[in-house]
Amino acid sequence: MKPIAFTCTETLPLTPEDIAEQILDVTKWPAFRGYGPISGIKSAEFEARTRLVVGSRIRVTNLDDSFHVEEIVEWQPNRRLQLQMGNFSKPLSGLATGFVEKWEFERVGNETKVTRSFELNAKSILTKPFLWFISFFLKRAIGCHLSEMKLAAAASTTLPKDFLAVAANGGIRLNIVQAFIALQVCISEVSFETELINFMDTLIL
Repeated sequence: MKPIAFTCTETLPLTPEDIAEQILDVTKWPAFRGYGPISGIKSAEFEARTRLVVGSRIRVTNLDDSFHVEEIVEWQPNRRLQLQMGNFSKPLSGLATGFVEKWEFERVGNETKVTRSFELNAKSILTKPFLWFISFFLKRAIGCHLSEMKLAAAASTTLPKDFLAVAANGGIRLNIVQAFIALQVCISEVSFETELINFMDTLIL
């Protein structure tokens, strides 16, 4: 059965290696805030970490207490990465056999074009419509996450060091500022209803 697929793209002021290093820093995973019914991440921790990275497994717990495991199956930090998601908690375990996430990097001047693509594999033809619904909101969540990564990277490289120091000491909650800006970025000029219609038009039974 053909998987449900989508892609999100963003240009970040980071090197591919810097982006890959952020993925290995599981303390950064709660920056994924979710979208709509897609829960944000509460915590992530390594179940197993290999010397060459491939084969490493990360257990993810979401804000709604659902969980899953992500295994790194490809690791070329200057070019591309691939993760396999599985061991879902209910109700997703009844809908999908697994998700595949790919990160592809392309240098553009001093920045990196990041392409994140997903494949959602339904458990049966009967569960596929539910995954279509999930994929719509997941795509929005991934787009917002990439926007927040861009803002965080830009802030860390352009804001004065004394501003960052004050923010780190609690005088200014930089993460709140970034979250607010990212929220504006994620609110498209295209209405939600129009985007949903366009998304449904792309679905192939």
